[in-house]
Formats: sequence, C-alpha cells, structure tokens
Amino acid sequence: MIDPVERLARDDKWQLGAGDGTLSAPVFPRWLDVPGFWDGASIQRRGIAPLFTITILDDAGREIAARVTSRRWTPAELTLQYRLGSGITATEVRTVHPGGIFVSELRFAAFKPERIHLIAWTAQRASRVEKGSGVWNGALQFVLAAKTGEEDRSPLRVRAELACVGGAASWSAIRSEGPVPSPEWALTPFVEQWSGGLLPRTVRADEDAPDGGSFLAAVHRTLEVEYSGASATFAMRVAPEEDTTAQSSGAPAGGRQMTFGGTSRKRWTDYFASIPSFRCSDPYIEALYRHRWYVLRVNANAPADSVKNAVGKVRELRWSGAAAPREILREFLKKPAAADWGAALSALDDVCPDGAFTGQILKKASAAADWLIGERDREASGLFDIARDDKSLELRAPADGGGRIKGIESSVYAYRLFRWLERSARADGEKAKWKSLADTTRDAIRQRMWNPAAGLFSDVDAKSFERATVKHARCFLPYGTDIAEAEHTAGLVKHLLSPAEFLTEFPVPSLSTDDPRFSAEGEWKSRRAGEPWNGRTHPEITAEIVDAVAHAAREHSPELREATVTLLRRFVRMMFRDGELHLVNSFEHYNPITGHASYYRGMDDVQHAWLIDLIIRHVAGVNANDRGITIDPLPFGLDLAEITGLTVRGKTISVLIEGSTITATIDGEKTVGAIGTPMFFTTPSKS
Repeated sequence: MIDPVERLARDDKWQLGAGDGTLSAPVFPRWLDVPGFWDGASIQRRGIAPLFTITILDDAGREIAARVTSRRWTPAELTLQYRLGSGITATEVRTVHPGGIFVSELRFAAFKPERIHLIAWTAQRASRVEKGSGVWNGALQFVLAAKTGEEDRSPLRVRAELACVGGAASWSAIRSEGPVPSPEWALTPFVEQWSGGLLPRTVRADEDAPDGGSFLAAVHRTLEVEYSGASATFAMRVAPEEDTTAQSSGAPAGGRQMTFGGTSRKRWTDYFASIPSFRCSDPYIEALYRHRWYVLRVNANAPADSVKNAVGKVRELRWSGAAAPREILREFLKKPAAADWGAALSALDDVCPDGAFTGQILKKASAAADWLIGERDREASGLFDIARDDKSLELRAPADGGGRIKGIESSVYAYRLFRWLERSARADGEKAKWKSLADTTRDAIRQRMWNPAAGLFSDVDAKSFERATVKHARCFLPYGTDIAEAEHTAGLVKHLLSPAEFLTEFPVPSLSTDDPRFSAEGEWKSRRAGEPWNGRTHPEITAEIVDAVAHAAREHSPELREATVTLLRRFVRMMFRDGELHLVNSFEHYNPITGHASYYRGMDDVQHAWLIDLIIRHVAGVNANDRGITIDPLPFGLDLAEITGLTVRGKTISVLIEGSTITATIDGEKTVGAIGTPMFFTTPSKS
C-alpha cells in the first residue's frame, strides 16, 4: 500500500503545519533555498519573521556557500539537497511540530573527512524583544511580541528558544544598531565575534537598542564529517509564555526516539489512517479528497480566520468524528454577520447529533438570529441586508451607488438559521417564534425576490424593494432549500445551465458571462483586483451551488442529477493546475474559462469550500438527517468508488460502488442496490 503522505509529494510546495496553529506557510517566500525558516512562521495567527537560518563555516572560519540542487515536499516535511564546496553535500529536512517547534535536521557527506562549523542564528526587531529577557540555559531564550495583522488581536507575548539538539559548543546574543538583516552571515556581528572556532558564549542584550535596532542570537555546533557522514539538528521553539516553563533543556520534545522528520511523518501517517478511507476510479476525485484532508489538518486547530473558513471547516470535519466542529461553532457564533450558521449547525446535527451541545450553544445561536433581525432587517420585511463592507456590494448595488441591498445569500442564511432554531428550541413559545420568522422569510424570498419574468431570484433594494437585474451566482442559493419549489426549476435550468451565462468550463462564475462587467481575469475598473466578484469562480460559492442543484435534483427534479454531476466534475478538475494530477491546489478564486488560479494572491490551501463533504454526499452518496441515513450516489459513471470508516448518527458505514451496483454496509449488515434508487435506513434520533 502506498504511503498516503507520499501520495501528496511534489516539488513546488513549502507549507508545513502541526495541526495546532503552528504553521510555516509564508506567502511568496524569498528565502526558501536558505537553510532554516528565515521567511518566518505563525502561531495562533501571530506572525514571527524571521525565525532562523543556518550558516556553514570551514575550520578556518570561512563561510561555505550552500547551493540547492533539489527540493521535495510532503505534508510531513520539506527536504532540500545542497551542494557545498570541498566535495561536501548536505540534506536538510525541515519539519514543524506541535507547541511552536520548528526543526532543521542536516546530514552531511564528504569525499574526505572534514571539520565544519554550523551556526543557527536569528535576528529580530529590537523593539519587539523585551529588555533583559535574553538568557542562555541550554538554549538561547528571549521574550518577544509576535505581531498580528488584525486590528482586534493584540501582539502575543512569546518565549523563543533557539537550540542545538544534543548541546551547543558556543553561543552569543547581542543587540545591534541597524535594521534586521537578510540571512547573510557577513551582515551579522558574529563574524567578528568568531575566534578560535567559537562564539564568545555571552549574552549581551540587556541594553536598550536605538530605534530601528535589531536583536541577534546564535548557537554553534562543531561537526566532524567522516566518510560515513555526520548530522546535526537545530530547532527554534516559539510559544506563548504562559505555555512555557522558565527552565529549558535546550532540546525540544518530540525527537528522542527517532528523527524529527520521522516523528512528523508518523504523526501525518497516523492522521491519514484516522480519517474515512476513499478510493475511486476517477483519480482526480480521489486525489482531491486526500488533498482536502491535508488542508484541514495543516490548519486543523488554528483558529479559523474568517466565518467563511469556519462554516466550510464544520461541514468537512463533521465526517471525521472529531470534536473540532463544535469548538469552531462555539467560537464563531460570536460573529453572526454574513455567516451561514444555520447550514453549519444543521449539517453537524445531520451527521453527529449532540443534544447537550445544542443546549450549550442555543443561546448564542438565538443571539445571532436576534442580531440579524435587529441590524439587517430594520424594515421587518423578512429579507436581510448584505453587509456594507461586502466586497460584492459595489457590483450588486444600483448604478447610483446609494441605498442598502437585501441580498439573496443573507436572506437564505437567515432562513436556515431560523429553521434550525425552530427545530432545536426547547420551549413551545420559542419554536413558534422561530417558525414564524422562518415562514416570513421563506414567503418574502418567494414573493419579493423571485422574478417570474426573468425566471431568477434577485436581490432587492432595501427602500424601494425593486428587484435588481444583476445575475450573480448566489441567485441560485434558494434551490438548496425548500424555498425553491418545482415551479422554479425552469429558471435554474435556463440560467445556471446555460453556457452563455453560468455553465463555464470551470464553474460557477460569480457573475453571469453576458454581463458587460464580467471579467474572467478578475479585472475590475481597469485593475486586477485581489478579491474580484465580477466573474471569477470562488470555490465556496461553487460548493454552495453544487449542493443547491443536488438538493433540487433529489427533492423534485431528477433530471438535474446529471447536471449536478457535470458541475461537480468540472469543479474537481478546476483544482488541478494544468490538469496535472499531482498539482492539486486550493486557491481563493479561479478563471472560469481557463481554470487559472489566483497565484498572484499567493494563498494556497484555502479552506473556504467543502469538497470532502461534496464527495462523500454526492459521489459516495452518503446523506443523513434527523429521519435517518440515505445512500444515493449520483450517476458519475464510475467503475469503482469506495468509502470506509464513516461514522454517521452512531452507525459505522461503508459504501462500495461497482458500475451501477451499490453495496452499503451499516454496522456490519450489507444491503445491495443500484445507482438511481436511493436506499433509506432509519436511525434513532439523538437527544
């Protein structure tokens, strides 16, 4: 069996994460081919840059340049091969570990015995390093303030420790005038401190540095490179001070019984063994499934950085059996604006209901709904405003730019939340309240947002309640609920499934292609925008629309089953650069005509969409709600698809698809069926 970690191996990635918020994922890294982690890292959403680099000296103290000859990435490690002078070669394995630990393991080989010196060193802005915090205690320790790009998050007080695992021969720390240097040995004060093959073993960093000054720290190890080779390991730990002890062994935990690379590889292998296993005769679907679990893990316990991320993570992680989705909802229900909490809460209840958790968050969910009613529907219309800072507002607002817009997505999201509250409320009076609000919103969307002449749901002006004429992708979201009925299906077919409007090669464009403002390249008002909403394909919207069409197909329009397959197949292919099977990715948005991703943004491994969820529910066909479990794969025409290890509503499930035959195994009992005929299994509700 092929190692699941190895299946993701490639040479064009560098992102490493430990699954607890410890992350090395620099955007557009400048120093990737320099040993160490000079491009920086983040813990708890706070950035620290640089971390450290490693300089190699010969026995005379002269720098030995290291030139990269190859680079290879897996989720567990980044491995680089170097060619040095004097016939020396080196292999560096970079890994990231829980607790804010960043490790560089170096192994050297030489044609003849050589003595070399390795110096791992860091440089920080002096104003961020606390005066008097520098100390040697088996590692060079100091306290700094980790920065954040978010206005509502203060800098984090972090204890940093730079160490040579197994002990250092010498060390030094000093403040210096001048800015933080680039990772060039010649720019450091250590060049002139170096004497007799050692650093001075002093920490002289108690004095204030002038504005613009820097703090530098280094640890040194002498290495005798024999014919059989030699190795050394350096690590830097950066963790909130309350999580660290005053004493340090100088050797971060995690690599005592094996290499740090081996430890990281085992951690990732164990992770992939813990998730539902999936294989498929369509290699793109199988590769994307595996990659999306990597994306979830690399960011697993890091706080979701937006409500879009939070909702997407809940929908995907609900299939893992982990507690993470509930923790995400506890945290982000404090931020009700523009979030589809109703869908996230319902999705979690469908797969792994937990009455105790529902009771715990019911008050927060009610508060989020009350906030929406008070802040986003001042007219008591049952329709809800999109936020003033929504980046699509400029596109969707009237030409004069005035007024508020009642948005399709904000109204549908509110409706879903009201329905969840109706179902979950404990008291009859509360149930009646939320039912009334849900009914009002459903009727308002049908009556005020549905344009029968155009055959399309539309935004409406908050004052005049005139329907907007802008055809954007979120106009189709009502089809994912019972708001849209059979009579509305013709409109979905007319617009969404029209190549002249939304059925592009890589669907679904955020704006209809026949709109004069449409741009596949993301150009808006004569410039390329960072987050364009006038035509680019955004995966989180496409995921919503695939779900909407699948819902309509299963509820009242079976002819849409093939359309759902078409959309999802094209969606899957979009996530592969140039159609290359090993170049699966997850960027913010894509060109709907060519599939070209937003590489210019530099942000891969984005979590907004829920592709695992789509694969499990529509390819494998596993769906659930409070009535039971349905096995209903859509007609992908696969020779083979199999998922095992699913736990749904307390039941252990596997599904095997062979051509048109389905074998569903639930708690060990097999049932055979056929594609196109749903199989339903009743399960007891959880209270």
